[in-house]
Amino acid sequence: MSGRRRQDTSYCGHIALQRALRAAAKTEGVISLKVIVDHPLMQPIMFETMGIDEQKYPGLCQTTNRLLKRFASHELAASEFVSDDAAWQEVAVLDEALDVLEQNRTIKGRWRMIRDRFFNIHKTIR
Repeated sequence: MSGRRRQDTSYCGHIALQRALRAAAKTEGVISLKVIVDHPLMQPIMFETMGIDEQKYPGLCQTTNRLLKRFASHELAASEFVSDDAAWQEVAVLDEALDVLEQNRTIKGRWRMIRDRFFNIHKTIR
């Protein structure tokens, strides 16, 4: 994540959600989808996607909605991930995300981010 949109949760959230939706669409047998986002992302992403709030980036919202139509059914939800009542799938995803963040704090992880910035430009949200 770099550039002037570094702190823009709407822009980065839509890009991250689109990447996750593309990855889920490639998974064999996925027909219905339930997207659960952390509560702070509910307003900038979910409300824009559902058309409740004004769209800050109409093109990104349009692409996100188009990607959601790849599935036979989809459900959008928000949750607070600090409680102990999380499902095992949610805990597994959060643990994996925290592991990746911790890896990026190491020297090897920082080197990988610099390398990806120049050679795998599609991995960096700009």
